[in-house]
Amino acid sequence: MGQAIALPFVENPLPGTVEFHLKAFDEARVLHPMVERAYEQIEHYLPRYRKRAEHITHVVLHGPTGTGKTEVGLALHERFMKGTETTPGRVPAIRFKSPIPFTWKAFTIRALQNLNVPAPTEAVAIRQEEDGTYLLDRNTEFALAQRLVTMIKQAQTSVCIVDEFGHMNFANRSTIANIEHLKSSADDFQVMMILIGLPDVRRLINLNSQTIRRFRPIPLERYKVPTKKGDPDDRRDFAKLVVSLEKKLPLPGKSALHEHCGILYKHSFGLIGPLKHLLATCLEHALVKGKDTITPQMIEEFRMPDDQMKALQAQVLTEEAQLL
Repeated sequence: MGQAIALPFVENPLPGTVEFHLKAFDEARVLHPMVERAYEQIEHYLPRYRKRAEHITHVVLHGPTGTGKTEVGLALHERFMKGTETTPGRVPAIRFKSPIPFTWKAFTIRALQNLNVPAPTEAVAIRQEEDGTYLLDRNTEFALAQRLVTMIKQAQTSVCIVDEFGHMNFANRSTIANIEHLKSSADDFQVMMILIGLPDVRRLINLNSQTIRRFRPIPLERYKVPTKKGDPDDRRDFAKLVVSLEKKLPLPGKSALHEHCGILYKHSFGLIGPLKHLLATCLEHALVKGKDTITPQMIEEFRMPDDQMKALQAQVLTEEAQLL
C-alpha cells in the first residue's frame, strides 16, 4: 500500500494551493441516487408552517457505517440556512453532534451554542414546586432547557438535526428514561427533529409507542452488487455516484473513473465514505506530484488493506442485519 503525503492542516488555505483543493473536495456535496431517495422522503415530512407539537413528524435517518449520513445532515443544514444571511437573528435550522457520554444537559448546551447563544451555562429559570414555593434554578438541565425553548422561538427555528444520536446508548440514565425525555423535548421545542445514526437508533425509537408513532425511519444504504438471483443490483446507480465525484475533482485531465467502477466498488464495498476517502487520498497524491488524473495504479496503491476491508465489510453486514 502507498503512503499518503503528509500535509499540515490549514483551516483557511489559500486559493490554488493543494490544501485548498483538498478542502474543496472534502466539503463538496455530492447528490447521488441513494441520497436523493433519502432527500425525497425527508422532504415529505418537512414542516411547511408552524404546527402543534403533536402534529410534527420527526425523522430518524439511519444506516450502516460509511453510507454518507453525516454528509446528508450537513447538506440539509446548508439548504435550510441558505438565504438567511440578510435576516439577523433568524436560525431556521441547527445541527450538532450528540455528546458522549450522553447527558441532556450537554445536549441542550450544544443546541444553544448552535443558536449562537453566549454563555449558555449561565441559564436561569424560576421553577415552582408542588408545595407552591419557588426555586431559582441556575445552570441546571431544567434552566438550560427553558432557555433553549425561548431561543428556538426567537430564532424561528423549525428543524433540529442531531448527528451520532446513538451516543444516547452511553448515558447514565436508563434508555427508556432517555427516550421518554426525547418525546418530551420534541414537544417542548416544537421543531422537526432529524436524528442521524447507525441502525441501533431505530431500535431506540421503537422502545416507546409515542416515538414509534411520531418518528419516521428513513434508511440510507450502501450500493449493492448481486451475488445471487433476486439480489438488488445498484451498479448503475453506483456508476452515477462515481461520475458525480469525478466532476468534483480539481484536476486538469479526465480520470475516466466510470471505467473503473469495478475496482472502486471492490475497494469501497459500495460505501460513499470509504470511496470518497480513497479518491481524496489519490487526489492528494496527484496534486502533490503534478499528475493530471487519478489512475487505476493510484487506486490500487492507496486502497484500504485487505484485512481492514474485511473487518469493515463484517461490521457493515452486521449493521445491515439490524435494518431487516
